[in-house]
Amino acid sequence: MQALNNFRANLHLAMRLQGVSQRTLGNQAGVNYVHINRILNRRASPSLAICESLANALGHTLEEMIRDPVEFQKNYLSAGARA
Repeated sequence: MQALNNFRANLHLAMRLQGVSQRTLGNQAGVNYVHINRILNRRASPSLAICESLANALGHTLEEMIRDPVEFQKNYLSAGARA
C-alpha cells in the first residue's frame, strides 16, 4: 500500500514539475485522463501495467516512482527536470 501512495505522490510531483496535464499524460501513456484523475484522488488503484505506462511517459521507471516522495524529489531535482 505504501508503494501505491508513493506512486501517487510522485506522479503528481512529476506532472507538476514537467507541466504535464492529466489529459496530456493520458495521451502519452495510453491511459484515459479520467482514470489518471481517479488514481491521483485515491478513487482507483491502477494496475502494474498502467503504473509502468504512466512512469515511462514521464521519463521515469516504476522503481523510481515508488520511492519515498522526499527521496524522489531530491533525485529528480538533482538530475534536472526530464523532458
